Amino acid sequence: MMKEYDDDLCNVGSEYRIGFNDGTVLKRMVYIGDKMSCGKPMRCYETREKQMKAFINPSYTSFILEEDMDAINHEIAKQAEHAWEGRM
Repeated sequence: MMKEYDDDLCNVGSEYRIGFNDGTVLKRMVYIGDKMSCGKPMRCYETREKQMKAFINPSYTSFILEEDMDAINHEIAKQAEHAWEGRM
């Protein structure tokens, strides 16, 4: 099975900010998976409150930024600190 170059770009359940070629930006969108539509792969997102869904052709996106990186970076720093305890 051939994998696309952008497989696994987004993690299911993670929150993203998505920018498009026309300057539009969707904020705090939760990635829910991929699906095919008319033979084209589409990335599927919804808002945290599930009030809006978006099915996006990846070729129209300019950027996809993961939201809430501060919390993730804090966890990584704690794990690294814990890993180095007792080594110095």
